[in-house]
Amino acid sequence: MSTQMQEYEASMYVTVRLAEEVDEKQQEFTVNNAVHLMQALEPTKVLLNNQADISIMHLMLLRDVQKSQRRIRVKGVGGQQLIVDKEGVLDGFFPVYASDKTKANVLSFADVEDLYDITYICKRALIVHMSDRDLVFK
Repeated sequence: MSTQMQEYEASMYVTVRLAEEVDEKQQEFTVNNAVHLMQALEPTKVLLNNQADISIMHLMLLRDVQKSQRRIRVKGVGGQQLIVDKEGVLDGFFPVYASDKTKANVLSFADVEDLYDITYICKRALIVHMSDRDLVFK
């Protein structure tokens, strides 16, 4: 088993895994993107994104932050890049990538849907039905 850290490329908003770009030798996965609406977000707001195959949060929203086994390269607007090599636990959910420089907190819809039922109210909200409460994303 290789001891090299895996590295991904991703966006903070819409992400799609491109399987043909997997480099098995370096264990690198490339995830390309389209990034929109990031500048208007507050650091405590979270996007529930149905296109994301990763989740990334600001450190202040997480507990047990530590070094990740994988690195993720996040491509943003204007060619800016962010390397994320930490992960932490988002209470009520699962481990996510962590950065104090992220411009948006993105939660993968598919990963959340694996844990909880989600109700969609057309053009108004997504409601995550957790065991102790309903969490509304508008």
